[in-house]
Amino acid sequence: MLRLILAFTLLATPSFADEAAWSDEVANIDPGMRLAALITGCTTALTDPAAVTAILTAANWTRADEFDGTVAFQTASTDMMFYQDAGFCMVSVTDFNTETLTAELASLGITASGQDEYGCAQFKMDGTIATLTGGGNDPACASTSEAVLRFDAAP
Repeated sequence: MLRLILAFTLLATPSFADEAAWSDEVANIDPGMRLAALITGCTTALTDPAAVTAILTAANWTRADEFDGTVAFQTASTDMMFYQDAGFCMVSVTDFNTETLTAELASLGITASGQDEYGCAQFKMDGTIATLTGGGNDPACASTSEAVLRFDAAP
């Protein structure tokens, strides 16, 4: 269960990529643990998108539609999209709405550090700023059906 987190932390050593059972573990991982792993993955994707692509490919995540230089992967309830050339990453989850995701982040020791220009909560973590929104192209700051963390490098 911890292998996805370890893989992101260790940046995919060959032993992780060679284990066939890993994809089953990822599919059944607890949503909170998956969230912690994807936070690590997004902070890594900001500087090393190739490593994150290798990890998600090895974990048998489905490669999704891509546009404008992005790479996207998904499972039944989680989407992760990031630029191929680094600089931006986002994680969208339907396991949580924005209120539940805020509570889940707090349980990981991550609390809001401010708001963006639209009033959406922002969280500083690992040299990044993650902004919490609902989904879609014009997201609201809150959603009852999903939550999205949009990661950018901290100024």
